[in-house]
Amino acid sequence: MLNQFKRIGLDEKIEEKTIDIRKKNRLKIPDSIIAASALNLGCTLVTRNESDFNNVPDLILYNPFS
Repeated sequence: MLNQFKRIGLDEKIEEKTIDIRKKNRLKIPDSIIAASALNLGCTLVTRNESDFNNVPDLILYNPFS
């Protein structure tokens, strides 16, 4: 199943956005990386844990369980 997904690496843009999100929203580092990656790529973040990401500006969330 995982073969259908594209793997991305961390680049300088994602790193900078991660730091910015971490400072402004006090998210944990892994969550900040996830949010920064979605924003950088213009993707919707699919998560069941919406509450952690609700305060990240411009981040589009989708909860498939709701």
